[in-house]
Amino acid sequence: MISKRNALLLTVVLLLATAIYFVGSHSQAYFTIGEQDFRLRDTADIRRIEIEKQDDKLLLTRHENMWLIGEKYKANQLVINNILRIMQQLNIKNPVSLGMKDSILNRLKNKGTKLSFYSRSKQLAMTVLPYPADKTAVYALLENSNKPFVIYMPAYSYSLTKTFTTKMNYWRNRIIFQYQLHEIADISIDYKGKPNKSFLLHREEEGFSLYRNNLKGVFGVDKETASFYLSGFNYLTFSGIEDNISAKKRDSILNSEAEMTIILRSKKKEVINLKLFLKASKNPNEAYDLDKLYGNLNGDSTLLIIKYYDIDPILKEYDYFRKR
Repeated sequence: MISKRNALLLTVVLLLATAIYFVGSHSQAYFTIGEQDFRLRDTADIRRIEIEKQDDKLLLTRHENMWLIGEKYKANQLVINNILRIMQQLNIKNPVSLGMKDSILNRLKNKGTKLSFYSRSKQLAMTVLPYPADKTAVYALLENSNKPFVIYMPAYSYSLTKTFTTKMNYWRNRIIFQYQLHEIADISIDYKGKPNKSFLLHREEEGFSLYRNNLKGVFGVDKETASFYLSGFNYLTFSGIEDNISAKKRDSILNSEAEMTIILRSKKKEVINLKLFLKASKNPNEAYDLDKLYGNLNGDSTLLIIKYYDIDPILKEYDYFRKR
């Protein structure tokens, strides 16, 4: 017959064995997933990135010498390089505790951002969610898994959540014009209601010719002035995309007559058409913004924000080119 003492010892042993079993099996289940499972092994082979959050979806596709957003807009190569670098270096900070697991899984399902990376087949897919305690970390759940982790990027000082965004403003290449002097065939600017200030500057083998109202100017064009002017098209960017107004308001602006229309034609027959619109001021004492205006590139549906500081150097008029 088992004494009370032996019975107590047996009970304690059984309880310890049960606890060790459950803890061990839990740890084993978690750590069959390692850091390599959250990383891209070879980013050079990645051809497609999909980022989805609820009803928003962003598609990035790799082409011969560039990445495109939605097969339409050029992506910022530095931003693409950044996300691929991050995806090679992600580390596991810790698994989500059992007490928080169900809550985090539910939030990942309903509010998470899904990331998918493809070469010829899908290489990696996970869903991420902000980790409040550290902006350089996120909650993460691999596809077809129910084991959430906290992952982070070592030595990264920016918000990891903001890196995994569906906002085009973050991804888009902001270059409007990027042409060397020898690549430009002609430039024209049409000022609304001001035909005498509008012009077309045509680059020729030995100099330039200037037109107004389709008539060639009778005076000589200052070659140095014209060359300096065209150098302003070497690198001109917009500062952002207007996403704080309604689609109706945006379309109303895009369908109105532009204040200025700038058209660049390259020697390779490329055409860049930039329309500029006045931007309403937030200052009640001013009708229009004195620092920024709106732009639209090649007739798409996007309303760009452009600083006067950046574009002023190319907003010249017909008489600017007159030979002194």
